[in-house]
Amino acid sequence: MTLPVFLLVGLGIFLRKSNLLPAEAESPLMRVIVTIFYPALILGAVGPTPAVENVGVVGVSIATGFLTVLLGFGVAWICAPMFRLKLGKGRRAFSFTTGIYNYGYLPIPLVFAFYGQNDGTLAILFVHNVGVDLAFWTVGVLILQGIFNREGFRRVINPPLIALVLALVLNYSGIYATLPNWVEQFLEYLAEIAVPMGIILAGCAIGGLLTRDAFRSGWNVVTGACLLRLGLLPVFFLAAAYFLPLPVELKRVVAIQAAMPAGLFPVVVTGFYGGRQDVAVRVVVSTLLVSVITTPLWLQVAMNLVGNQ
Repeated sequence: MTLPVFLLVGLGIFLRKSNLLPAEAESPLMRVIVTIFYPALILGAVGPTPAVENVGVVGVSIATGFLTVLLGFGVAWICAPMFRLKLGKGRRAFSFTTGIYNYGYLPIPLVFAFYGQNDGTLAILFVHNVGVDLAFWTVGVLILQGIFNREGFRRVINPPLIALVLALVLNYSGIYATLPNWVEQFLEYLAEIAVPMGIILAGCAIGGLLTRDAFRSGWNVVTGACLLRLGLLPVFFLAAAYFLPLPVELKRVVAIQAAMPAGLFPVVVTGFYGGRQDVAVRVVVSTLLVSVITTPLWLQVAMNLVGNQ
């Protein structure tokens, strides 16, 4: 089930390297996905599902997303000196990028493939990701620059979050059940575009980062990122999914997130805040490439642990 995802990433890399999809086209396309297609996917998945009717489940899901990212930040920060990464030499960028797993475009098609759109697991994934975003733009920015930034809090308020709040309101109020079928069909059409196009654009971003000089040095970063993001942290995630008394849909989300490589967007944010972007590139690209092997293995473990719960 993971092969089509990586093939789409590969297609994006090809489109970027061949200039069929030039760099200047990526930003407007991504803006359309984030403001139109991705919110439509959220409205279609969250609005009609009973999995989010319990406010307590919603709260626990957000808290879990927040805490799993904090766990990643903490482990990466503590272990960074083991890989010769100190303050001023990439420790902040390493901790930030290694601590953030790919919580969007890679796990979405996997959750969809394993459990479908109407199972409730996809809806919980979107709610869980609110907590990830909160950790990203608060604690993550604090790690990069040492202070909280108002811009980070403003970025939390984005179209996907607005769509999630709207979907929860429609669900709790019962309005969603009264919507005509053509509305659901329209949202479904838009949602079907979101995931593949998002993955292709992620591949384009990777293609732009892959240069001849990207891996001529910095193998300590590559080793550390792969060992932590793809080796140690998945053990913690799967243990939490198996032992903690979480809702079953949330257990599945955490188990699938355990198999994810580092996220892509932290590379952009690291550069924006003046961090070591070369370190961020090595973390992101190396974990993505190695995850072609590790992700299917961890997913097999995850399915054995929580897949049938």
